[in-house]
Amino acid sequence: MIRTRTLLAAVAASSLASASGAQILLALDFQGTQTPGFVPLPVTEPGFDAFEVHHIAAVPDPTPSVNPSFTNTGGVTFSITGSVGGFGQAGSFNDDLDRDFMFLGNALGYDDLISWDVTGLAPNTEYEFTWFTGLEGNSQREATITSGAVSGLVQTDAPDLKLLLTTDGTGAVSGTAERTGSSAEANLAGLLVQVPPPPPPMKDLEAGDVFGIDLGPTPTDTVGNDFNEANGSLALAAGSVHDLNSVILNGVSVSFSGAEFVNNDGSDADYATLLPGTAVDPYFEESVVTDIAGTFSGVNGGIYTVTIEGLDDSLEYNVIAVSAADFAGAGNEELTVDGVNSSIVRGSSSDPTFHEINGVSSTGGTLTLDFVQDGGTNPIVNGIVIEVVPEPGTLALLGLGGLLVARRRRD
Repeated sequence: MIRTRTLLAAVAASSLASASGAQILLALDFQGTQTPGFVPLPVTEPGFDAFEVHHIAAVPDPTPSVNPSFTNTGGVTFSITGSVGGFGQAGSFNDDLDRDFMFLGNALGYDDLISWDVTGLAPNTEYEFTWFTGLEGNSQREATITSGAVSGLVQTDAPDLKLLLTTDGTGAVSGTAERTGSSAEANLAGLLVQVPPPPPPMKDLEAGDVFGIDLGPTPTDTVGNDFNEANGSLALAAGSVHDLNSVILNGVSVSFSGAEFVNNDGSDADYATLLPGTAVDPYFEESVVTDIAGTFSGVNGGIYTVTIEGLDDSLEYNVIAVSAADFAGAGNEELTVDGVNSSIVRGSSSDPTFHEINGVSSTGGTLTLDFVQDGGTNPIVNGIVIEVVPEPGTLALLGLGGLLVARRRRD
């Protein structure tokens, strides 16, 4: 996964700062290490400290790390009560956090449930805790992070988990991490603790707004083309959905049903060979087609459904969706919105195809998008863009502007 953590400067953890200006108090890369000697495998993410646990394949034996602890130069300590293991590997990865991680569970007998503590923070202060995932490509490896009444799921091939947690009177935060997925193990790649960044700007939905949904682990977050990242099954709650300019759209939420797989089957390298204007919608000229989500024909009646709520029934919407994957079984992809149907032949990552349904209305603030595969193996979708149709006067001004530009060019 390519994450916003690449914005961090490679400096001591006590003085880390993100691009938003938020102060970072703790940045840990959970690493499997060879015993004896705790040799990190293979490198630490820039700007992060190594939190080292024994490597499951170590010689002479995969001894569990019991109650490991680390204190950074700023005096902030992260400690675990329990038995954990780790893993590290060489090869090509998007970043150095993904290549090594800490295990919960596993057939070697590490604990399924551990307790964790962070100390050395300011008393009675709210911080943002980001838990990073590891081992791309296995979404069944899950851990539930809990602290008091706050909890969330850390899942591979899903957005990293962010929790707002408040320290007690001594400057400490405590909680648990528990393996909860169907896999025998869960993976944690790292932890970042920072002062919460300022809240993003917010606005009510109005004509001319555009927002996108990227279904998979590879972010599409270029300035001015910032998609909402979804793993295809976890809902995007109201207060988190934003437009392409990163402005939160009040009350808008997105949920999914029928998802059975989410991965990054597409290829950015292939997609980058496309020339501008070659049947590619500009919204999708980043990494959207790298990701796919969908269902097999027997799940949810063979339908993958995306539900968008909190819309304004007095407005009209254009729906654009891309369908592209590099595996066999392509057939006719069908999308139905508000009773309007679009049917296309699924494309590849180097030649995607697009649904486009214009001028549909929400009912009770809701648009339902049903993706159905007709004659292939399964329905899939890579990304979705919702355009709120501009007011007629705005369209006229846009048209006039285009004419003036054309005239200036002729002159």
